[in-house]
Amino acid sequence: MRASCLVAAPFAALRSPSIEASPRPLPGSLAPGEVRHRHLPRRIGGQITRRGPRERSLRWDGACLYRVASPAWEDLTPDDVRALRDDAARRPGGSDAFDIAVGGRAPAADRQAERAYLTALRDAGATWWHEYLEPDTPPADVRAHIAAGPIAPS
Repeated sequence: MRASCLVAAPFAALRSPSIEASPRPLPGSLAPGEVRHRHLPRRIGGQITRRGPRERSLRWDGACLYRVASPAWEDLTPDDVRALRDDAARRPGGSDAFDIAVGGRAPAADRQAERAYLTALRDAGATWWHEYLEPDTPPADVRAHIAAGPIAPS
């Protein structure tokens, strides 16, 4: 079994202001942010084109769905995200606390195209973006990738 590195980032820029954590620190103490879940968030993965994973994700706290089985890869589209967000809005409790994580692939070489894609995902309702790094990526390259931070949408 091969290990892999998945770099995930909660894009504050992708998040809706209504679900943004708002910490209120007290002098001399640590204060938690807004509580969204009474448990560790459960984001369900699987193929978005299959009914089971999509329906299970709507019963929990979010989705980390992908379009096709590996080794092929096709990015989720903003329309996929928008449809999932619309489905989440119809569930009990609405969609405010429903996370949609998108990604799982290596970063694109064209940073401008990646920025445009992330902007479209944000506008469609995505809340997380994550990138895959090959298992044999040198540790120094992994650290540099993390230190560079996520590509911010425009």
